[in-house]
Amino acid sequence: FLQAPISSEIYHQIITYQKVRKTMTNFEEVISDTRFIEINPVLFGFAETAPHHSFGPFIRTHWLLHYIIEGRGIFVIDGQTHHLSAGDMFVIPPDKKTYYEADGENPWNYTWIGFTSTLELPFLMENHYFHLPAVSEIFFDMKRFKSYKNGRSAFLCSHIYEILSIILENDKKNSQYVERAINYIRVKYMNPISIDDIAKQLNISRNYLANLFKQETGMSPKNYLTKIRLENAVSLMTKFNERPTAAAPAVGYPDFFHFSKVFKQHYGLSPREYVRKYKENISRAEIDPPQKSSGNLKQ
Repeated sequence: FLQAPISSEIYHQIITYQKVRKTMTNFEEVISDTRFIEINPVLFGFAETAPHHSFGPFIRTHWLLHYIIEGRGIFVIDGQTHHLSAGDMFVIPPDKKTYYEADGENPWNYTWIGFTSTLELPFLMENHYFHLPAVSEIFFDMKRFKSYKNGRSAFLCSHIYEILSIILENDKKNSQYVERAINYIRVKYMNPISIDDIAKQLNISRNYLANLFKQETGMSPKNYLTKIRLENAVSLMTKFNERPTAAAPAVGYPDFFHFSKVFKQHYGLSPREYVRKYKENISRAEIDPPQKSSGNLKQ
């Protein structure tokens, strides 16, 4: 059988994972405190976890970045649960209660770096995780810190700065993802598209897209798709006098009863009631146009 070609990103992850598996076993090493001011590495480690292996809820006094090499799991912070997988990096800030757990069927393997910092790192505080396959090689290279005697902290510190620089570059890319998703929805809303379709178009996970979209727009991509579809349905029914039964499939709702249900949830009226109210308001405005104010003229 012919096998579909894999993407360069997935291929890169496989190669990196194979390198890590050959050279690393479960370990964690505390780094001697050199009291660097801006970035001070405190620990580095790697683990292959068992199904449902968990940690927390716990509060740390340092930053901790976990990069997922393989598998998947959940990360809970600020009451939100994030479903993460290979290529994702999740951020544990200091003084924040967090919990994370490996998947029961495909538990994750990850590597991590912990550090203290006097820098303000708002881009780490605002984003609980990133999809960053580009940092895999950086984490892989960090294992070489063991070959250093006096320069371990400086070596790891340089790699932490490299990760932070990639995160900052990725911020612009994240905005582009949301912009492309919005454009895709506006062009394709009349088709039977799903959020999974949009995520595949952008080559990112559905959960990652949902989190980015919510951060940028304040709503989920599903709600935005619904909003665009209903706004166009209203336009068809009020401006072009299309019947609701014709407007529904034209905006991506082949099932009219489902369309009516969603429409009423959004506007508080059925499509037919909405059109009737709209026409009544138009007629009333034509009969009773607003009076122009003459103003108070002083003699």
